[in-house]
Amino acid sequence: MAQGYTPEQAKGFTQQHFPGFSPAAAMPAPMPAPMPAAPQPMVVPMAGAPQMGMPMGAPMGGMMPAPQMAMQPSSGSSPIGYIAVVCVVITLALSTWGVLGGSWLVPDDDDADDIDARLTLSDTVIQSTVDDLFGIEDCDELFDLVSKSELEDGFGEITCEGDEITITFSHSERCDDWDSDDGDDEDEEEACDVATAGLTGTIILWVAIGVGLIATLLISFNVFNIQAIPVDTQKFGMIAGISSGVLVAVAVALWMIMMPDLDDAAYGLNVWLTFAAAATGIAGGILVKTHGNASA
Repeated sequence: MAQGYTPEQAKGFTQQHFPGFSPAAAMPAPMPAPMPAAPQPMVVPMAGAPQMGMPMGAPMGGMMPAPQMAMQPSSGSSPIGYIAVVCVVITLALSTWGVLGGSWLVPDDDDADDIDARLTLSDTVIQSTVDDLFGIEDCDELFDLVSKSELEDGFGEITCEGDEITITFSHSERCDDWDSDDGDDEDEEEACDVATAGLTGTIILWVAIGVGLIATLLISFNVFNIQAIPVDTQKFGMIAGISSGVLVAVAVALWMIMMPDLDDAAYGLNVWLTFAAAATGIAGGILVKTHGNASA
């Protein structure tokens, strides 16, 4: 082929000298090696730039937002508010004691002897020995001379054990059973005045106790922030507390005014304790207004 022959002539000439010669197939041209790709520059995100595809403020994957603690409203009352509750409870206790018993009148210390006598709102109670009252040794000897029922008809309810005897008679019964023909009209009037004064004081004190119960409920609800009733517990607690104290004071004052002038007698412990109950009731109403929970 280099000397100008065609491929067919060169093939025939070669087969004459080399029988069976067959030209080899042409090898394909090699593929050019691919050029390496140029390195791409990495983009560094700027500080503070928002991430694409992620909203601002969204938590990162796998992290849950921390639950927020619910703030409980405070009671709004100061520790002095608890004193208001104590005050109305004291008012209830002392007023109830004054109604149910206690001593409202006692003998003067100068005239006191072995006989213990005291006046309540409704009764007179005499405690002594059988010897001091009747000049007899003990209860058995007394009841041998006179029956208990006969004694109670003349004196009132009698409790006798050993040589100690207690006589209790009601003011109202004494007034009703008084026989003016056998006694002085002045004594009868005095007995009925004692009964009327005691009954008046008892009625007003029971009303004060009822108002005091309402005051205790309202003030307790206010101080402890118990919103169980749809009322202004601070306002009505103040009104109920002051009203309870005023009623207690009125009860004692009226009793003192209506009582007759009893000789050789002095005011007993429960008169002053009931006045103290009036003061604590008024103080409880004022304290719940000044130091209570305004939002309750």
